Amino acid sequence: MDEGERYVEVGVFTGYTLLAAGYGNKKLVLGIDNFDTEGHDSSVGATIHAQLIKDRLKRNCEQFKQVSYKVIESDFRNVDLSDFKTGVAYIDGRHDYPSVIDSLKWLEPSLARDAVLIFDDPDLEGVADAILDWCHDHKEYELLYMSRSRDMFHRTPCYDSTFSNGVAVAHYKGKNGLQ
Repeated sequence: MDEGERYVEVGVFTGYTLLAAGYGNKKLVLGIDNFDTEGHDSSVGATIHAQLIKDRLKRNCEQFKQVSYKVIESDFRNVDLSDFKTGVAYIDGRHDYPSVIDSLKWLEPSLARDAVLIFDDPDLEGVADAILDWCHDHKEYELLYMSRSRDMFHRTPCYDSTFSNGVAVAHYKGKNGLQ
């Protein structure tokens, strides 16, 4: 990332990705999460409790004090990013079509030219469709990679990793190639 650009993450959860993005990086990493877990189950089937997630995030952040991070507890739509450009964005918020589209609409004004967008979980309901539709309808975006692990007939390193619901990467070229 260039000077003045930041990493922005929508959907911090317990902070592993946020802290990894900041580890060894002198840039500020910004995480935004409203910790809304109502109606969502964990991978083991028990109800996820927001306070437990926040406590785990706090413990994880304490272990990586060398990382320059800021976590904002809010719906991303209420966060103003106008004070800097976003060089890398990681989208891992609500996993549905409208939320992915909303995150892209919100994020776009802050995107630096040649920004990279990473999307977690395209295998979940509506996520891949939102990414594909956005890139199709907005020519300044180019989908570089999408792993749809549920479509694979064999296990891959991606399938066995934390990206078991897939991952997608897009490039933002800037409006008319300028910005």
